[in-house]
Amino acid sequence: MKRITRKFALLCVVATAALGSLALPADQVRARSAPVCAIGVCTWTEPGIKGTLRILEDEQSGLVLKPPVRSAVNSATRRWCFHEMPGFAGGKKREIAPGEAVKDLGFQARSVRPERC
Repeated sequence: MKRITRKFALLCVVATAALGSLALPADQVRARSAPVCAIGVCTWTEPGIKGTLRILEDEQSGLVLKPPVRSAVNSATRRWCFHEMPGFAGGKKREIAPGEAVKDLGFQARSVRPERC
């Protein structure tokens, strides 16, 4: 009987710990785990996967980004090229491969298109 009681107590402790982790505020959960981006390309206006979220779909072609973005996660099936300047003219470029997460592009991207840089 003592053995069953101990196992039940241990199960309760484990279950409570698991439920407690689900009740964390969203920013704490986000800070602990890798960013989740189920479809397309998720972009954020701040470095570190923070700020305003915008999702780009795989079917979209070249876009001007307003506001500019600083971080991205590519869950799309193809590469995306982020450009510092609007209209893909000059400035820095950063290519992001499928499955890649970039916490800081190193510049404010003002345009993007699904292709190699």
